[in-house]
Amino acid sequence: IEPGNNLSAYSVPENSGHIELEEGRTYDVEFLIEDIAGNQSKLAFKLKKDDKGKSFAEASNHTRMLYHSMPNQIAEEGIIVDFPSDAFYNDVYFNYQTKNDPVKSPYTPIFYLDESDTPVHAPFDLSIKADKVPQNMRSKALIILEYKKKKKAINQVEWVGDYIKGQSKQFGRFYVGLDTKAPSIKPVYTYKDRDLTKYDLIRFKISDDLAGIQHYEGRLDGKWVLMEYDGKTAQLKHYFEKDLPKGSHSFELRVVDACNNEATYSFNFKK
Repeated sequence: IEPGNNLSAYSVPENSGHIELEEGRTYDVEFLIEDIAGNQSKLAFKLKKDDKGKSFAEASNHTRMLYHSMPNQIAEEGIIVDFPSDAFYNDVYFNYQTKNDPVKSPYTPIFYLDESDTPVHAPFDLSIKADKVPQNMRSKALIILEYKKKKKAINQVEWVGDYIKGQSKQFGRFYVGLDTKAPSIKPVYTYKDRDLTKYDLIRFKISDDLAGIQHYEGRLDGKWVLMEYDGKTAQLKHYFEKDLPKGSHSFELRVVDACNNEATYSFNFKK
């Protein structure tokens, strides 16, 4: 059991599960796992010390150590990273580097924070100097995290002077970018100028490629109506009231992302 793993499901054994092996002795080892319903699985094997086995030497490609039992800070040119004392389950062999890529990241260097699969238990704070972002565009700025081939935004950010500050629970490549693109709204079916008498509801697929959806609002004939969001399908639904008057109606859907980019979709229909 790793020293920083305080999960209550583990009963801490002697030496936290570490086994001291004696020369020439063979050990019978058995793992028994039981779920909440009492179903069990068992793994049994023999263990013997062997100098020819794999050596778990310290990693040689790290630039610094981060310790699991104390706060850690990385303060380099253009970035400050603060890890709380409970951020890691074990000591971390950490690798830090930077790269300039004006095409991908015109406002800041790209900061490589380890890029490993090391799990992070508690969020860490990072502040990136982004003084090249124009004042009138700072409301569109966010911290972008890239890991392997995936990209996501850290949009719960605040400006402290010329630094943009946010939190993450994952290592990877970090830089500052702007989100000026409006969310996408696509009707699941064609509703515009249609007779929707046989329809009980209307559906829209909404998405945002970076900052993420923050707010949506539907209006029927200018009045607010309830919209239901299905996270599995990323669809918004509106169920028509049974007493909706027959005749012509108008509908408008407004979607806003976390950088206040707004999209609107409107149409007329009959019922």
